[in-house]
Amino acid sequence: MSLPRTDIQLIRSRNALGSVIGGALIGAAVGAGAGAIVDSSVKNPSISGNAKFTGGLARAGGLLGALFGIATEFLPGKVLYRAKPRETVAHLE
Repeated sequence: MSLPRTDIQLIRSRNALGSVIGGALIGAAVGAGAGAIVDSSVKNPSISGNAKFTGGLARAGGLLGALFGIATEFLPGKVLYRAKPRETVAHLE
């Protein structure tokens, strides 16, 4: 595949590791928060507040967040090339 240089505006490197780590941390935090809400709403006296849902949902959220980070690469990598802005000249006739 080849493109004319004038069509290329930006080239970035991949930041897969940053996206995976960021996604995992965000997903784990969301999962832990959801698990804590579920654990706090359990009104069964035989369950001794072991935070069973918090740990499980934090791990599941971390896994899903890491997969989301791989799929979307939401943390951009280093800019390798950026085109110079094109100057527009108004032609008055």
